[in-house]
Amino acid sequence: MELSGCAATGVEGWKALAESLAINRVLTSIKVKGCDFGNGGFAAVAASLAANCALTSIDFAGCETAGAEGWKALAESLTINCVLTSIGLSGCDFGIDGFEAVAASLATNCTLTSINFSYCKGTYSTGWRALADSLQVNRVLTSMDLSDCDFNDDMGFAAVAANLATNRCLTSIDFSRCAETGVEGWKALAESLTINCVLTSIDLSESRFGNGDFAAVAASLAANRALTSIDIGGCEETSVESWRALAASLQVNRVLKSVDLSCCSYGNGGFGAVAASLASNCTLTSINLRCCEESSVEGWKALAESLKLDRVLKSLDLSCCNFGYEGVWKILAASLATNGALTSINFSDCREACVEGWKALAESLKVNCTLTSMNLSGAHQCLCAQA
Repeated sequence: MELSGCAATGVEGWKALAESLAINRVLTSIKVKGCDFGNGGFAAVAASLAANCALTSIDFAGCETAGAEGWKALAESLTINCVLTSIGLSGCDFGIDGFEAVAASLATNCTLTSINFSYCKGTYSTGWRALADSLQVNRVLTSMDLSDCDFNDDMGFAAVAANLATNRCLTSIDFSRCAETGVEGWKALAESLTINCVLTSIDLSESRFGNGDFAAVAASLAANRALTSIDIGGCEETSVESWRALAASLQVNRVLKSVDLSCCSYGNGGFGAVAASLASNCTLTSINLRCCEESSVEGWKALAESLKLDRVLKSLDLSCCNFGYEGVWKILAASLATNGALTSINFSDCREACVEGWKALAESLKVNCTLTSMNLSGAHQCLCAQA
């Protein structure tokens, strides 16, 4: 049922819906995103979830009129509800104690597998600590979205990150674009990743890493035995030492399948280190290097050499990259002649791809026997090469 964006429904209308949900036995999904619940409307609907035995998914995204009583009612319902598996609370305003109450209820909830807290307001440090405590004992939640959240201070993010060390059910977590993560938070996350054995996907894209923070997280991947996907695209404050730490981890990691490094700035030598590590990596099947900055001639040459040897990488995204270095495009294109693994490569919107490079690509395509998909849309010099 889709009720998102409803206006002028009135409190009586929400109470009528609540009464129906308490006894309904067939409705499995309802969306009430961005609705104005008025005074008491949200509390009535939230309380009905305690008795409801059919709904498996409900989305309250964008709710700003729940009130303290509404969040308490939802928290109480979540402690006893035994059918709801997914709840959306993205962009909600939890007020003073609302987030803490809902977060604490996850300690006893036994059915929710997915929760979305992205863009939430009114979380406060006490709320994050309550969530961290719940993660220690919760045994059903497998996916949590905390993107664009403000952790208020270093200890909020650190508390949540530290408890991933003992959590035994979360397989996916999104920390992208989070604020106020702090040095201690990243250190706690790095330590958790070295011992966590269930988390398979983590999104850290557009995060703000301070001095040494990214290096700690990157180094933890050497010992991690669970993550198959990590997104660190668009991250800030990533030093050359950090990229070298990531490169060292990629050489020994045996589980990671997908890495997103799009829109990253590598500094002097960072790209080369990561590119060279692909020669010895034996698990990565997908890597995104889109819009790379400060890649350097040596970096591209290192990537070309790795592609000659790599036997596992299936998908490579080099869209929007600048090949404006002497001979780089030609060397990279020529490496595809001996590569025996790539099935998909994206060169779209590449810059400064010289005519000799396109000729080398044409020669490679004559002998390559694995590549099944190639994107050249918007790439420069195609017509010149054809001529």
